[in-house]
Amino acid sequence: MKKSICGVLLVLIAAAPATAGLKVMVDHDEKYDFSKCKTYLWQPGTPAPNELSEDRIFEGVDSALLDAGLVPAEGDQADLVVLTEVAGETEMKSSNVSVGIGVSQRTRYGSVGVGTSTSGRAKQVTVGTLVIAILDGETGKLVWRANASDTVTDNPERTKSIIDKAIQKAFKKFPPQKK
Repeated sequence: MKKSICGVLLVLIAAAPATAGLKVMVDHDEKYDFSKCKTYLWQPGTPAPNELSEDRIFEGVDSALLDAGLVPAEGDQADLVVLTEVAGETEMKSSNVSVGIGVSQRTRYGSVGVGTSTSGRAKQVTVGTLVIAILDGETGKLVWRANASDTVTDNPERTKSIIDKAIQKAFKKFPPQKK
């Protein structure tokens, strides 16, 4: 009796965990001439629910603007107006780790197979978003915007690190050059 082996199948599927990390997107008006801007002032936005985080955001953005050569306005008129908006959204995230193994052998009585599988878990997380908007002080038109998002944590050191990295990435090429 001749035995034939059809084959052995091994399948492994693994996806990265849901925590994708910090995402920062920046957009600006390509026609706007930032080189003429020397001063800025703050306008109230939507503050972070945590006062310490709000202070860190304000200090970080303020520092980035100073590093870019801008100075706070002395009165209620400035070349640029800055505001921040902070929001949080609850999402379901899954670790999506799946492993499947299958073995099959063909015999004269048919096919015989063995299989096993595991799957990931889902959990609820809060994704925080920080929007930094800069408007032209004269017209009120939006000229620059950064949007940063990441998973919110209860760890104050990690939160501070996320805020610092978000602001650093957002202002990496600020002020943008006119095209």
